[in-house]
Amino acid sequence: SIVVFSGSSPCKETDDIFPFGIDLANKHDKISVLDTYGSHLNACIDAAPTIIHNNRDEIEKSLGLNLESETEKIDLLKWLYSKNVKMTFLTDGVNPVYASKFDFHYKALPPQIDLYDSTGSGDAFVAGIVHGLEESLVFEDFFKNAVALGAANAARIGTCDVPAELFPKYLDKIEIVPVGKKMKIINDSPNYK
Repeated sequence: SIVVFSGSSPCKETDDIFPFGIDLANKHDKISVLDTYGSHLNACIDAAPTIIHNNRDEIEKSLGLNLESETEKIDLLKWLYSKNVKMTFLTDGVNPVYASKFDFHYKALPPQIDLYDSTGSGDAFVAGIVHGLEESLVFEDFFKNAVALGAANAARIGTCDVPAELFPKYLDKIEIVPVGKKMKIINDSPNYK
C-alpha cells in the first residue's frame, strides 16, 4: 500500500527510476514516499509523490534554494503542494521540523538529546511516517512519532536501530504548532438529547 523511494541516484542513467516508480504508484493508487536528493529531485517532484521528506541541506543543494527563514520554508511547502505533493516534511537537525498536510503548515521542535550519531535519522523519521500511515494514525500523532524516532536514532550509536521502548520517552517533549491558517475542527459527534 506504501512505496518508499529513498537514497540517491548513482548516475544519470538511473535518474529516471524514482520518477518512473512514482508514476506507477500513482497509476495504481498507492502512497509514494520520496526521500532523495541530487540532480533527479526535480523530476521526482514533477512525478508528484504523495509525500516528500528531505533535510534542509540536501534540498537547498539539489534545488538551488536558500531556506534560512520560516517564510522561505513555508514557501517551499506551498510550492510542493502546487506540484501535487500532499505532505511534505523538512527536517533540519536540532532545528524545527516544518511540515505540510495539503495546504496546512506545521512546525515541531525536536526534543533535546545528547547527540551521538545522526546517521540514519532521516530513515528513522520516514519509518515513523510510514508506520503512522499504515496504522491510520492522525497526522499529529505520526508526525510526533517521526520526530521522536529521528531524535532517538541520533541519541544512539548505531544506524536506524531504535528499540520500540526508547522513542516514546520523547513524545511528550514534542509539540506540533500550526503555522499560518488553522484547520477548523468540527465536533460531529452525535448528540441525542
